[in-house]
Amino acid sequence: MELTMMLASYIGPILLVLGLGFLVSKDYYRKVYKRLDDETLAMYLITILMLVFGLFVVTNHNLWGSLEEVIVSVIGWGTLIKGIILGIAPRHFEKLGEKWVTAGLINAYGVIMVVVGAYLTLGAFGG
Repeated sequence: MELTMMLASYIGPILLVLGLGFLVSKDYYRKVYKRLDDETLAMYLITILMLVFGLFVVTNHNLWGSLEEVIVSVIGWGTLIKGIILGIAPRHFEKLGEKWVTAGLINAYGVIMVVVGAYLTLGAFGG
């Protein structure tokens, strides 16, 4: 559980801040995403970071007991899978992302990020 809370203390605040950003500054984050298509080096580095983080969580925290453990493990697996897709078929991933941005799902994603981020942050910092 110590590793879970340590990871939650990083993941929670990141999700909380970015989720609030998605809700408050939708146009900015849409623009960021659309510009990433032209930034191949940035996408390459993001892919590497996703693979490293995902592999770390999957190999060190493949725990499915408490809700916090499940959330952290799902985020780890999701990040690893996303990194694999980005590494193998980045254009396919861009098409999916474009649909996500244009469909207005940024609000739903922002709300999910805020809820999960707040839950992990409160759990990690004893709230």
